[in-house]
Amino acid sequence: MLSIFSAELIAIKLGISMCLEQEDDTFVIFTDSKSSVENLKNICLNPNLNYILLDILELYHNVLSRGKQIYISWIKAHSGIDENEVNSLAKNDAKNGRILGSKIPESDFIPIFRKELKENWQLKYELGEKGQFFKNIQPKIRDKPWFENIICNRLIIRIISRMRCNHALFAVYKCKIGLLDNNKCLCDEIADLQPILLECRLKKLEIDKLYQN
Repeated sequence: MLSIFSAELIAIKLGISMCLEQEDDTFVIFTDSKSSVENLKNICLNPNLNYILLDILELYHNVLSRGKQIYISWIKAHSGIDENEVNSLAKNDAKNGRILGSKIPESDFIPIFRKELKENWQLKYELGEKGQFFKNIQPKIRDKPWFENIICNRLIIRIISRMRCNHALFAVYKCKIGLLDNNKCLCDEIADLQPILLECRLKKLEIDKLYQN
């Protein structure tokens, strides 16, 4: 299925083709697709470029070579311009209109593949036996790390990341990896993350100070 962006570009391409068939010398094509206008203004030739942009560029130069002028102008959608309020026509054409047979640009497949990969990744994440502690904190995978847009030094990021994975260097974890024989705190409670941060009576002053800050 074509993306909305590619469909808008095809509409512009067809508009330019129609201009070539007319006898007038000057044309203006109005579109409410701002992304289409911006991309046409800043075409950068590369192997991954949407082929429809290249077709439009070729048609545009064809128009100029015939001594004609053509302008592509953005207009705001749903702003009361009668000729632009054609949602019902678009929906009807989607069901009953003629099929153009346009090739789907390779770039339109990227969001589809990305969505499928993320769904597969999420399923594998949920079914995995490891990392249960972390999955309780973060049941959904993220596209970006938790510290995105947070200003803090690398040490803080490392400490919090270890805490989120339940790999902070408290007694329970040290016992798990063979560094200690006892997993209890000096207060005789299990030296896990929650007791250390919330409950340890020997660290009450530090805990109170932490939450005051």
